Amino acid sequence: NRVTRVFTLADFTTATTPPYHDPEGNGPYQLRIDSLPSLGTLMVNGSPATIGQIMFVSVITSGNFTYIAPNQDAAASVSFNFSLSDTGSHQFTS
Repeated sequence: NRVTRVFTLADFTTATTPPYHDPEGNGPYQLRIDSLPSLGTLMVNGSPATIGQIMFVSVITSGNFTYIAPNQDAAASVSFNFSLSDTGSHQFTS
């Protein structure tokens, strides 16, 4: 049974180690997908995500960044690499 997980901004800011922090205090602006999970499919606005794809944070906050998992365990522990840019410099950091 496939399970859909809807990502929240907290998944990429406060639920990370270390948590998101910008030295100038700027909030996140865009997210870049640097790798894909080994199981399941990341979806951006209803289409499969690709490595290197960039989305505005508003895609995440509007509920349009999801993960279609093969099961509940995979949905809970999805792993992939991403980078965030901030509203000030727009530079990506991992």
